[in-house]
Amino acid sequence: MAIPDLNDVTAIAAGYKHTCALVTGGTLLCWGDNSSHQLGNDNWTNRTDVLIPPFDFRGAAAVAAGYLHTCALMIDGTMQCWGANDAGQIGSNAPINYSWRPVAIPDVSQVIAISAGDRHTCAVLANGTAMCWGFNGDGELGDGTTTNSRTPVVVSDLNGVTDISASNGYTCALLMDGTVKCWGRNVNGQLGNGTTTDSSTPVAVWGLTGATALSPGSSGDHMCAILAGGTIKCWGDNSQSQLGNGGPIEYLTPVAVKL
Repeated sequence: MAIPDLNDVTAIAAGYKHTCALVTGGTLLCWGDNSSHQLGNDNWTNRTDVLIPPFDFRGAAAVAAGYLHTCALMIDGTMQCWGANDAGQIGSNAPINYSWRPVAIPDVSQVIAISAGDRHTCAVLANGTAMCWGFNGDGELGDGTTTNSRTPVVVSDLNGVTDISASNGYTCALLMDGTVKCWGRNVNGQLGNGTTTDSSTPVAVWGLTGATALSPGSSGDHMCAILAGGTIKCWGDNSQSQLGNGGPIEYLTPVAVKL
């Protein structure tokens, strides 16, 4: 199979050390680190050029790249994941540490958005609820526990979700009313609720309204939101001034980026 024209890319996802692109027609291309089969081929060889996974994987609608795993949302609303599975992040209930073959996520359908975090994965369903699976030591699955799950669990008390962002030990969800809720690790205020207390269930990001999109630090402890009108607010760790407000002090609630 010839490699599709990279001018036809419709979406891209960058993980810790690998990247995947979705091209017109639903084909996936991946490159970079392959230490846990996150590129989706049956060897451990890293790739400096693009790779079409050898399995027949046409029909993807979205792609998400985590620390050492990758997931795809299919056009029929189902999900498949591959790569590292030490904590169950690819959704396989089997006791395997990785899989180069895509694993279909059980009991998950009508998915409209996906996100892959450090060692966990989340999906938004068409009914506005969310499900997560994988590592849960900080409560990032949002089910009220800190117990890992190799199969999807429903995020507690969360409705009206339109998008989700999974990061390093925590997760945030964008709601249809423009507010945001987060859960999981909160050592640097990345939950945005004015505290540094972890939460295994969703808490509201303080004072944030009109949000239209979210983006987390890839392996860090901060989150940013685009607001209606095109402004940006961020919260959490600010040790490298990643909140964009001109200073290295962490913020437990959203602050405006100084553009």
